[in-house]
Amino acid sequence: MNWNDVEKQINIEVNFLKNNLDLSPFTQNDAINCNDCLFRLISILIVSGKIKVEKVFVNNSFFGKENDSITDQKRHGSHWHSNKMLSIKKYLKIHNLVTVDEKKLLYGRSDLYIAKKNIFIEIGTINLYKLYVNLLNMQDARIIVIPSDNYILDFKL
Repeated sequence: MNWNDVEKQINIEVNFLKNNLDLSPFTQNDAINCNDCLFRLISILIVSGKIKVEKVFVNNSFFGKENDSITDQKRHGSHWHSNKMLSIKKYLKIHNLVTVDEKKLLYGRSDLYIAKKNIFIEIGTINLYKLYVNLLNMQDARIIVIPSDNYILDFKL
């Protein structure tokens, strides 16, 4: 591939990530505080083939009916975030998959973890630096980001 083609592909991936990730507003402990830089670094990982990302469209009842998990006891994040966590846990339990809350990643923690499949799940907003560090350094795992009820982003390492 020539340089122009590589840059074009990197820019396509940058735009894809910018349009599909919902970024956390909290970056105070990040070693890199440049979202454009981080989008580019993640895009380079994708273009180089080190990681793959797929956008999967789902309907908002993919993990069960939203009303099945509504709770007045907010544990973590917004009500949408808490309810989505409960819905996903319930869905995975029905499919005989055990989840672990707040599993430690190389950098930070994931919202949920499925040990049997080595899948880390992030719900709602995500810290871009945390995502980059984990994509760069982890192997043989998946990070699923669920920014909305309409789609998921499946990062395969």
